[in-house]
Parts: sequence; structure tokens; C-alpha cells
Amino acid sequence: MPVFCSIIYQVSLLLLMTRLGVGAFPVIPAESSNSTNVSIAARSGDNLLLGYVFVPEDEAEELNKAGTLTALPSKDKPLGDGAYLSPRPTTMFPTLDVPKTYSQCSVEVGKEKLDEMILYYLTEQNLYYKPDEINSFLIKTLHGKFSSVIILASFTIKGEKHIFMRIPPAFLERSPKSTGNQIYGKNTLGLKVHCVPVSSLSSTAKASRRMVAWEAWTEIKNWPLHVKV
Repeated sequence: MPVFCSIIYQVSLLLLMTRLGVGAFPVIPAESSNSTNVSIAARSGDNLLLGYVFVPEDEAEELNKAGTLTALPSKDKPLGDGAYLSPRPTTMFPTLDVPKTYSQCSVEVGKEKLDEMILYYLTEQNLYYKPDEINSFLIKTLHGKFSSVIILASFTIKGEKHIFMRIPPAFLERSPKSTGNQIYGKNTLGLKVHCVPVSSLSSTAKASRRMVAWEAWTEIKNWPLHVKV
């Protein structure tokens, strides 16, 4: 399996970025440290922290203006078109060096909207970078369309495995940067995005510096018992 090199929004590569000592930020305990398996609907509040994306300044401005995820172009899309989220903020991702010029964007979703979706952990690594085969596999396995499935999968970054979540393009608003053949849709999931500069994370609220315990969400189908975010 090819080494997955970054978690920049829509999995853009970090090979040309300046190294940053991410470990300098204070580490906030993970949500999973004291949580047990529980349904999404049973969690408190109307909205749920879904995960994080990391983007350069101009894209952060676009997302803050839109207030949601947009279909930003990307060349590297191992699970097909869409937005790729990490459960970890930069403060808990020592294997990733995010430049200070970048922003961390937290993504929230309405629980009732997420409950309408199919969440599935894809263990078939031989299907990575083969979106048509992933589509066929999911239709056969889940009796549903690829476009309505939120996929989670594991990739290797600098020798360490990390989990990512793909939001289908059908739920992403059009980006001003979209090319003619860029796939996009409407924010029918009610996604809410807020981006803050990486350089200011040490002084922001704890809510933007905590891990999302996907392994505790009982709605995710096929989640391996041994896998933790």
C-alpha cells in the first residue's frame, strides 16, 4: 500500500512544507480516554465534532466564509473525491508537521443528519486508489450507493497508522477554485466549519484541541475492535 503522506484537506501532500514542532502545543486528553461505546444520538448537544482538516491560509479564508466544507481540488484521493478528516488536532499529531501559516479547521455536524448516513470502516486496503472498485464493493456490501457512504480507513504516516474519514463530494459546496470537472453538491449534512491559525492553537479553547473518539461511535460499521484513533 502506498504510504499516505498527509492529512491536509482532501489529502494534499506535505512534502514541500516547512517543518514545525507541533509537539510544542499543549496536549489535551482524548475524548476516548474516558468514553465508552455509545450511539451518536445519545451524545450530548445538537451538534457533534466530526473531525479536523488542515489548510493553507487562502483555503481557510474560503472555508470560514462558506461556513462549511467546499470541494477544493485535490490530486491525491485514495478513497475517491471528497474531503478527508482526521480525528486528531495538530496538538495530538506528532508525526505530522503543519506549518504555522496553515489553519486547523474543526468540522461539526448535526447528529440527526449524521444518523441518516452510512458510516463504514474500509479494511480492504487493496481497494485504495480504486474508487470504482470501492463503489462496487460498497454497493454489494451495504446495498447502497457510494455517494451516500462516509468511509473511514487507515493509512500509514511516517510508519504510524492513522484513521481518516472521507466526506462524499455530494455534501460539499462548490469551491471558487473548482475546476470544470470538479464534483460537488450541497451541504445537506449541515456541516459547520471554523478555521483558526495553527500558530494560535495554544491559546484557543480546549474544544479545538481534543481528539474525536470515532472508535466509540456504535454506528460505524465494520470497525476493527483493535483499532483506536
